[in-house]
Amino acid sequence: MEAIARINNVQIEILEDVIVVRGRKEDVDRVLQIIEQIETQSVQFKPEIEIYFLKHIDSTALSDMILQVYNQAFGRLGRGDGDSAAAGRMRCC
Repeated sequence: MEAIARINNVQIEILEDVIVVRGRKEDVDRVLQIIEQIETQSVQFKPEIEIYFLKHIDSTALSDMILQVYNQAFGRLGRGDGDSAAAGRMRCC
């Protein structure tokens, strides 16, 4: 995975297992401090994941329901466009 982002005067490049931060020392120090805070919080608050195998469910109905919930949750944020193409990007089992 490779991604490049620019936040103000700081360039952040994400490679396989390395994050490269370029910019003025003060800006880079602030970004590194934020990254450290995120890493600390992610250790403290690991999400719990539970898997339930469903029986007696129509996959199309379930897909429609998941898409509806997704669009309600993320549509307001500019994610989820409400079309059925988004459902094709969601994958199950």
